[in-house]
Amino acid sequence: MAEVKNAFIKSKMNRDLDARLLPNGEYREGVNIQVSRSEGADVGALENVLGNQQLVDFEVLSGCSCNLSTIGTFTDGVSNDIYVFLTSYTDNSFETAISYNKDAYNYIYVYNIVNKESYILSSGAFLNFSTTNPILNVNFLEGILFWTDNRNQPRKININRATAGATGQASNGYYIKEDQISVATYNPYEPIELYFKQWGSVNVGANSATTAIVDINKETLSGLPTIGATVSGAGISAPYPTITEYNPTTGRLTLSSGAQTIAAGTKLYFYAASDFNNANPTNFSSMFDATSRLCPDDVTANPTFQTEGPLTTSSVSNYPGDPDFLEDKFVRFSYRFKFDDGENSIFAPFTQPAFIPKQDGYFLNPTTPTGNTKDENSTYRTTTVSFMENQVNNILIQVPLPCAAINLYDEYKVIEIDILYKESDALAVQVVDTIQVEGLTQNDHFVIYNYQGVKPYKTLPEKDLIRVYDKVPVKAHGQEIISNRIVYSNFQTQHTPPEALNYNVGVTQKNAFDISSVNTNGDPQPALYYTSEVEYPQHTIKQNRNYQVGILLSDRFGRTSTVILSSTVVQGTKDTISYGGSTVYVPYTPFPGIGNNSIHSWTGDSIKVLFNQAIGTTGLYAGNPDLLTGWPGLYAGDSTTAEYNPLGWYSYKIVVKQQEQDYYNVYLPGIVNGYPGDTAGPYPDPVNTTAFITLLNDNINKVPRDLTEVGPLQAQFRSSEDVYGRVTPQQTDIDVSPIYNNPYYPTIDPNVVNTIGPENTLLDSTVVFDEIYQTGSNPLVGRVSQSIQTLSTGIGTGAIGSGPVDPADGYNILLGVYETAPTESRLEIFWETSSAGLISNLNLAIEEGGSPGIKGVTSDGISTTWSYSHSEADPSGTIIVSAFYPYTQPALYSPITAVASSTINNFWVTDGLGNTRTTDFILEPVLGSTKFYNIKTNKNFYYGNNASILENFTFFFEIYDVATNLTSTASATGSLSNAAPTVTNCVNSVDLDKGVTTLYTYLATNGSADTSGIPAADTLDLTFTKTSQSPALPVVSINSETGVLTEPTGSLNGALSVEILVKDASGAQGSLSTSCTTIFNGSQGIVTSSTNSTWHNGNFLTINKGPESSGFYWSTDKTNEVSSLPLPGGTISFRAPVNNQPTPTNTIGTTGIQSATIDAQGACGGGTGLTDSWVWTNTNRNSLAFSTQNNNPPNGLSLGTGYIMVDFENQVTKNGGPQGDRPSLIWPTYLQYRDPIGAGYPNNWEDAVDVEGTTIKFGGTQTNNYSISLDSTRPDFTETGVVDQATTSISPTDNNYLVTDGVESQSTGRVNSGDLPLFSKSSRIFVFGKDQGYNVRPDYFGDYRLVVRYPYGNNIPNTLTSFGNKILPVLTPQGCPSEQGGLSAQSPYASYASSLNTQLVKLSYGDFYNPLLDGVAPSYFSYRLSSQGSTNKENAKSFVPSQTVYAREWSFRYVTQLYSNPELNNLYTNTTNLSFYSYSASENTSLNAIYGNETSNTTNTALTGTDRAPVGTASNKDRRWVAQFDGAGRKIAGTAEPVAYDQENAAPAIAPPAGSLKLNTSGTGPYPQVLNNTSGNSITLVWFGGSSQSPFATTFVSNLTNGLGGETPAPFVGSFLKFYSPDINTGFAEVSTVSLNINSNTSNVSYIYINTSGFYVVTISNAQNFLSGIGSTGNLPSSNYYYDYN
Repeated sequence: MAEVKNAFIKSKMNRDLDARLLPNGEYREGVNIQVSRSEGADVGALENVLGNQQLVDFEVLSGCSCNLSTIGTFTDGVSNDIYVFLTSYTDNSFETAISYNKDAYNYIYVYNIVNKESYILSSGAFLNFSTTNPILNVNFLEGILFWTDNRNQPRKININRATAGATGQASNGYYIKEDQISVATYNPYEPIELYFKQWGSVNVGANSATTAIVDINKETLSGLPTIGATVSGAGISAPYPTITEYNPTTGRLTLSSGAQTIAAGTKLYFYAASDFNNANPTNFSSMFDATSRLCPDDVTANPTFQTEGPLTTSSVSNYPGDPDFLEDKFVRFSYRFKFDDGENSIFAPFTQPAFIPKQDGYFLNPTTPTGNTKDENSTYRTTTVSFMENQVNNILIQVPLPCAAINLYDEYKVIEIDILYKESDALAVQVVDTIQVEGLTQNDHFVIYNYQGVKPYKTLPEKDLIRVYDKVPVKAHGQEIISNRIVYSNFQTQHTPPEALNYNVGVTQKNAFDISSVNTNGDPQPALYYTSEVEYPQHTIKQNRNYQVGILLSDRFGRTSTVILSSTVVQGTKDTISYGGSTVYVPYTPFPGIGNNSIHSWTGDSIKVLFNQAIGTTGLYAGNPDLLTGWPGLYAGDSTTAEYNPLGWYSYKIVVKQQEQDYYNVYLPGIVNGYPGDTAGPYPDPVNTTAFITLLNDNINKVPRDLTEVGPLQAQFRSSEDVYGRVTPQQTDIDVSPIYNNPYYPTIDPNVVNTIGPENTLLDSTVVFDEIYQTGSNPLVGRVSQSIQTLSTGIGTGAIGSGPVDPADGYNILLGVYETAPTESRLEIFWETSSAGLISNLNLAIEEGGSPGIKGVTSDGISTTWSYSHSEADPSGTIIVSAFYPYTQPALYSPITAVASSTINNFWVTDGLGNTRTTDFILEPVLGSTKFYNIKTNKNFYYGNNASILENFTFFFEIYDVATNLTSTASATGSLSNAAPTVTNCVNSVDLDKGVTTLYTYLATNGSADTSGIPAADTLDLTFTKTSQSPALPVVSINSETGVLTEPTGSLNGALSVEILVKDASGAQGSLSTSCTTIFNGSQGIVTSSTNSTWHNGNFLTINKGPESSGFYWSTDKTNEVSSLPLPGGTISFRAPVNNQPTPTNTIGTTGIQSATIDAQGACGGGTGLTDSWVWTNTNRNSLAFSTQNNNPPNGLSLGTGYIMVDFENQVTKNGGPQGDRPSLIWPTYLQYRDPIGAGYPNNWEDAVDVEGTTIKFGGTQTNNYSISLDSTRPDFTETGVVDQATTSISPTDNNYLVTDGVESQSTGRVNSGDLPLFSKSSRIFVFGKDQGYNVRPDYFGDYRLVVRYPYGNNIPNTLTSFGNKILPVLTPQGCPSEQGGLSAQSPYASYASSLNTQLVKLSYGDFYNPLLDGVAPSYFSYRLSSQGSTNKENAKSFVPSQTVYAREWSFRYVTQLYSNPELNNLYTNTTNLSFYSYSASENTSLNAIYGNETSNTTNTALTGTDRAPVGTASNKDRRWVAQFDGAGRKIAGTAEPVAYDQENAAPAIAPPAGSLKLNTSGTGPYPQVLNNTSGNSITLVWFGGSSQSPFATTFVSNLTNGLGGETPAPFVGSFLKFYSPDINTGFAEVSTVSLNINSNTSNVSYIYINTSGFYVVTISNAQNFLSGIGSTGNLPSSNYYYDYN
């Protein structure tokens, strides 16, 4: 059978074609398939795609009733396990801080895809997961799952341990806290304690016993059951027994007498004190001598001697260790933990050296003389102290634990504790023993290890020694396995520590031992324990040294800060102790006075640290963790509270830098004050300035000679060793032998050994000196220069007389001691001390201990905060915190106390990002006060979208308290408050153009007083939203950032109400809002676009004055705009009449103007004729010439539709002119255009073309006379006149221009001397660029230039000139104004200065559809349109506009479409196609009425003769234009023209029929009515108004009866009678015709006066009144009808 194969290599499904037509490589339909893309033979083959199947729903399985999200997964392909990380919590503040949710559900699941089983590895809020921080990396290594999320520290879980016993609903509880899952291990922060109130403990064996003999369970023994130790435990009461014997072999204790029964299993405790009681047992050092039977007095039995039997002076030691191992060593001890996964913790702090000198450091064995000892004699003879060796050989090491020993594994996964050992002169750290945690069963928070001089069994590698922290980052973004190691990347390694802490340092005698301190809850307060007196009984601070004390802070996992020093620079005092800053100098103890120097009362000195302020709660660094600054906050370990913070600062450690290190004690056989043997004087040196010492043994090296540059026979040597006396033989006068020695109290000034040599060389070789030890052996002697010059403070014994050596002389050689100056180390190292603890304990101690530091600032003296009031609306200089002051707090929760007098030495401010903002504020003391301060602003602020962080301020103050002499750092916070925004252009309604898609742009301010910047700060971070609209369609939207409201379809028609809401701070926390409701009147009018901004706009800019020519330019290339061709008028001389002068430069320049002048020719230029100093001016400009313009020069038109409006003002009759004069001014004017990319550029200028396709020509004539301007009745015409000719100037040209280019403006001089002067203003408006009305003509974008030549003049002949010639009102190239007339003195136009004010051309230009002539740009303009049209344009000009219509354009010339409503969405369709209609403005003050009509006339009808002056009290709104329209109100382009005066070519006037008369010739009413009496066959005319109407009624009767009619009827003498309308607008139409002589009866006419009503009644008998156009009889209403008869 045939086989068909298809390779679907196109991988394309095609359902458009029939299956039979599918091309090869395509398929019709496919489901759950994919096309193979292999490079093998199966390429293009279809393969099945596996679908998805839900295997488990962890949300249901966990039973949490929450919405869980998966934030991470990991698949182990080897074990077929999928690890899933789940959480219900989303932390929205994760970018700035870690926000912990104590109620969050977090899970780590493992799902096995083979057995379909799920297990919870760990769960709980402590996992601190968030959907905003996905698990970024997961790795599986040797059974341990590692992961990181860049939110928490890196973590791990041992899968085998976590799954054992776990289910899908609950974990096995193995991993339930941060300490158990962190990759970084717990840091044992506490050092070993070397003091004891309890030597140890042990459980009673299986059998009960009495207190006499007790069998113990040796496996439970902790510590040492020392002979003499007091025993306590359950069932034992006072008096407490003591241990009298201990047999370690049998495990039996023998106790002092007592018959108390002790139950089996009872835990016994051993105490060192015989005065034991439960409340206050005596404490001893845990360093002791277990091998010496007797105390150093060789009499008293040693209570720590280890023996089996009763303690006696003859007891035998059973000490199992090496008694001499520590004898020559200074050893320090520490410990570390080993955890279940094999990790070791870092080292805990080491102890101080476990050293107590033999004999407790005392010189013993008295001998003669009294006060001397054998030990002292041995010391100066050997120059060593033989007993200065370690008497300690047994140490009960008490290792502190973070929990009860029995819980150490469960809570911290610790399996072993290594006891660490380090010798002072060795680099290595060694392990002496390892304690197995598995065997710990006690509830104590410590474990006791009995060190008995055993040698370390292993040395730790160097990497463990230098490992000061786990090198596990605080958080990490990347994690990977490299070479079987976990490697992290893109991480944060450390926390940000405080820059300084507020503490003082002092050095005084050790405090008495005291561990009784408790806090307010009754819990122990170890931060206030004083233990060194007992713990290190022989340790002291070295004097004459500088110590710098620093603080290290660590988190719970050992990440340690750099050394933090004190911010305090002023000395403080507490409990009579003076404290300095972090650096303190310890001088030698001054002389205490005679009898006050008992060494037995001096226990040694210690460094004291006085904390003035708690760490991390006040001052410079305080508050919650901050991701931006790296500040971790303080540790809070309770995961059930919202304050949980496992990575905060947890513990502290005191470190000390001391660079003055090694020194020697020089043990001397006496010290001689003065020259030996010299008792009589004179002395070589002043008394007490020189001493001599004998140098033996090691002293020769301790006080070295300078052996450089010495000769072979040299015996005396230079030395410069600084020495300080510490012990001096009795300070006697000369010839007095000392009998004791005593302490010497040096000062900072050393003695100096300046010369060393043999006695016989340095002193007299022939003399024997008793003061010199071994004088006969010629020992080395050193000469010492003393710095003290009084006998009472000089060192040594006075000299005695010299002679032969004789033991009987009895001179006592007594021990003297100097110490050498220390070696100065160049390494600035801070050394670890054994002072460490929890920050929480320290802070509680600081607060409860009443630290003297300033705690904060307050505004009311009650609350611990100040009153901060700061709004963004506050201008710079506003006081935002008034009259605040610092306070102290004697104890925690106690009332605060105001600091009465203080000085704020410094202050600084940071924001939530850690930026320094200090300069934004001013701190000032309240005037006249040392207590109160103000904070005021130093700038304007605004509340932006990140104001909750950026405008959240922390103020730090460095405050000096005058009373305590302490300087503290206090802090306070304050946040900028928001002010509501304002919509600055909120309007009630907006009228829109047709098709507009951008309805409105809302502008708003955010309430800030800050208006600086671009954009201004008060406009930043605003968010606009639409809250409602009515109706619902069309849908509008608003740009949230720009406030632009749009309707994309452009179909809005009618009213639409929109409410918008503007929020400041971008809607972030703390934002405020305000709303605005606007009604948008939609229109389907013209859609327009604006001109380019560089086109600019200008209003009524004067560009020509008097005899001036001008050019105004809009062009892109400023270098050729003036001179490029063709020039208007053809040549330069067109504008420059005097030999081509004046001519400005071709480049206008940055000022926007270039001008040139030249004196006029003839008399007016020479100063002797008509007038002097007439000047020709020629000026080129652009918009920069006018201060109102944009600073950037204008460019050509590149967008939209531009316009120019040029006003030509003739005011030459302003100062009076000849009666009947008619002066004219004619300005040749041109608007040219060139295409910047057209052929011939730049010399391609041509006449511009408007948007209707018409070449722009300025020709036209404006006329004003007293027929046009009837003074007060026509105020709008007095200063303008009307258009006389629409397209040409009337007057002859000067042959340099055409009448179509000349704009003529003429006016008539006064007719009567009392008349107001008339002015004439011709206005021309032209629109060009983009055809936005018709959208059918090409765009004319490019350069434009307007050229206006100096004016030419004209006038009518005037009788004042004897020659009858014209008096020209202008300067001409041929002569001065009126010079041609020959009567210069009588010329009214002779003043040049006057011409500058009366012959003006003004330019306005801008965006045609956004004209700013009056500062506004309406979207529609109302017009009146004649109700009827005509195919005859001239007839249409006579029609009176009466119908209100609307258009988008304000220029009459450029109206395009008429509408019936202002929204421009209803076309006006009452026009007849291709008919002409007249139109005018509908109101007098609208923009189109004032400017758009180009001052046209109001009628073309000649009322009398040929005068076409405006009708009645005409105004601007009556100025009329005419244009041709189609049947839908659309103007035919190019047909609009103004109604002109056209006095010279007036058409026949519309008049009543010839011979017709008015019924009322006065022209004022009341007017008669015509009544038809059908039944009586008569017509009655009734005049109202009484006897005043008599002339009109009698005249009417007389006319109809040929003078015969009166009260007596007379026959009608004519053949017809007709009545006509008095309204010219109707063309005086016929309204009725009278039918006479009805039924061949003569029509008679008569009148009668009715006195009672005051009516005159005229009756025509045998007549009927037939109404025209109707054909029936009827009445005529009251009116002043015309009538005609014959």
